[in-house]
Amino acid sequence: MFKKKVAIVLVPFFTAILIMACSPTDSSRPEPNSYQKKIVEYLNQKPYTADKVALTENDLKVDDELDKALAYAGVSVYTLLRNESFARHGYTFKDKVLQDIFSRTAWYKPSPDFQFNKLSKLETRNVEFIRSIETTYDYQNIAKELNSLDYGRSSIFLGADTNIFSHDAVMSLNHVRVNPSRLLRNYILARRGYIFKDPALREIFSRTDWYQPRYSNLAQVSAKMTKAEFVDVELLKKKEWMDILEAVNFTLPRNVISIPTVGYNALFIRELVHQNQSYFYSSQFIHALQEVDAGIFDDHRTDVDKLVSEEIVRRIKAEKDPAKKIVLYFDNKQYKGYTDSLVFNHSDMQVPSYLKDAVEAYGVDYRILLRKEIHARAGARFIDKKSGEIFSQCRWYKPRYDLTPRTIIRLPVDAAITRQELINFALLEGEELAAKAKQYKDKNMVVDLSGNVYFVKVGVVNIPGSQGRTMKMASDFASVDAYENGSLQDAVNEVFEKYQFNARDYQEQEQQYAAIGC
Repeated sequence: MFKKKVAIVLVPFFTAILIMACSPTDSSRPEPNSYQKKIVEYLNQKPYTADKVALTENDLKVDDELDKALAYAGVSVYTLLRNESFARHGYTFKDKVLQDIFSRTAWYKPSPDFQFNKLSKLETRNVEFIRSIETTYDYQNIAKELNSLDYGRSSIFLGADTNIFSHDAVMSLNHVRVNPSRLLRNYILARRGYIFKDPALREIFSRTDWYQPRYSNLAQVSAKMTKAEFVDVELLKKKEWMDILEAVNFTLPRNVISIPTVGYNALFIRELVHQNQSYFYSSQFIHALQEVDAGIFDDHRTDVDKLVSEEIVRRIKAEKDPAKKIVLYFDNKQYKGYTDSLVFNHSDMQVPSYLKDAVEAYGVDYRILLRKEIHARAGARFIDKKSGEIFSQCRWYKPRYDLTPRTIIRLPVDAAITRQELINFALLEGEELAAKAKQYKDKNMVVDLSGNVYFVKVGVVNIPGSQGRTMKMASDFASVDAYENGSLQDAVNEVFEKYQFNARDYQEQEQQYAAIGC
């Protein structure tokens, strides 16, 4: 099984740009002394320039003594200087180490009215710059942790806790948006030489000293895997739901809610009120969310029935197939001078009267189609089958880009997109997510970037054939009824039955390997 070669790894950690809440500090941490005093003296004496000039890498360098003090505190210089901007505006940190350090400075004044948009544009750019430097460090930090794992001949996760990773490595994983279960699941594939498309995973594994990329096809990788590894991957897929739920722990501004999201830690939704109507705006970045206000709206009124010609309306009404009706609409719908030029209000989000039955029969949220149209018009390739089936048949569709979770609209930075398209995308997603959050507020709900909802049940299950061993597990259910009636134990049993895996045989094999020093 996985074994740590190094008991303690003293490497710096960070909090994400959105200021993730960290777990309480270790009770074994020494009382504040000279190392903390050194850090506080540095913060008191250094001039604050992040609001005056664009920072460079030279501005992030500190002397060896301070670097040692920061390492002893478990805080990198990047963490310190990036979060200094928030501290200068009175942010109260959930991370106890950061809060303790900043609260001892002469200038720190906590503000109960802190808002992320109090940072100037220059400060925000400098925070992003420090974060980009810090991210490189994070990849190295995670790779170092993976190098310390001993991957045996029949290694299997089999319910062991993901706290085999140090607190610092988990913080680095939070920053690059890869949760521990996902990393371990892909660690198994990496050990078998899988070539990753995901840029974060590719960066992490390329920095280890054992990774040898060989196969881009999962079938080739699967041919090399043992039964234990297959079971391991399936269990980690289930445990990942738990990681997604537990990762969402932020200090949120007023009128902002968060929803756990596959591919991110969360998407954030802010309510905007215009003329007594509530609109909801979505983003994965709190500071971007806080910059928008109700002034983006105007009071136009759109008749969505007239976004296509009367001839197309007749053809839509005559068509029997719901999917073909929707394709006809989007293939001929007005876009230029409308979606790319006008900020949507509720009148723009209505389903055309002649399309309502088709949308219902096709089984898709119309707001998702409008949102995905923005992607499609910009040339995004689809992984979402529902949307892809529609837009791939439109004559104007020319796929050029893979979507990325690292930009606000998930298109690469060089994709042509207008400000209005970006706002409309965020408004459509916000409306869609806010409705789901209201509908399922008493459930563990997770969404993905295609608009699908998963209901996640968490509990303790028995490991089949392991003589009483248990593990904390989570599993997703596709509907509320399945969530209410579904059994976690059955879900785990199915994994073992699928691969005809016997945990007792595995344990005996591990004991034999250990006896002969394998």
